[in-house]
Amino acid sequence: AGDAAPAAAPGTPVYAVLSLVGDKLDVVVPAKNPDNTPAQNVHEFLPVDNAVFDDAAVGAAAAAVKRLVPAAELARLSANAVLYEKQRALFEEKGDAIVMPEAIRAALRQQGATHMVLITKLSDDVHKGFINAEAGEGKIEGLGFYFDRSQPVYGPDRNIIAYGSIAPFAWLRVAIIDVRTSRVLARQKITNSTPITTASGVAEGTSPWNALSGEQKMNAIDRLVRREVGRAVGELLKVL
Repeated sequence: AGDAAPAAAPGTPVYAVLSLVGDKLDVVVPAKNPDNTPAQNVHEFLPVDNAVFDDAAVGAAAAAVKRLVPAAELARLSANAVLYEKQRALFEEKGDAIVMPEAIRAALRQQGATHMVLITKLSDDVHKGFINAEAGEGKIEGLGFYFDRSQPVYGPDRNIIAYGSIAPFAWLRVAIIDVRTSRVLARQKITNSTPITTASGVAEGTSPWNALSGEQKMNAIDRLVRREVGRAVGELLKVL
């Protein structure tokens, strides 16, 4: 569950980072009832067959730790399918205390970790993060893309030339934990997105999904994860 790390000098803080956000992307399409009221969104989950987004999250968290706690040593905990799928139950918070699997506790002990940075998926309402989303659309979590068919696209003359955007989103939760006491020292929710309007050069009727190449979509999520996780960890460390 953990990557081996050299023993730190006595008194040196050791931050172990675990990210459980990068196993799949959620493609969210708003739906309507026959009377045009909002219905539950349609979700399509796309598996991610490598650790690219968890690597981005861990890298951003580690950089923030080294910036604000220069003396700290860093370690990384490894994710697996069980941790991804059951993360909410396996890392249940009860007040300021957090439950953790014994395998994770053993890995933390092995690495001599004093603190843990835990990055998990947040499940929260769609309408909290998108201007045109409505309360009846339901929830989203983790990483993915949201289609907003109502977002106007403006031409150079500021006239509306099309409608539609694709928004990479990150609905995440970051917690910094005292390993010895299993106490959550600080936590922050991330509900952020970066809407990208359909380019004017895309043919009329083309889905906003096709306005970006596969590589552009991956890069958009990667940038969002690095920015938001780095920002959140930095802000949390400043209040400890």
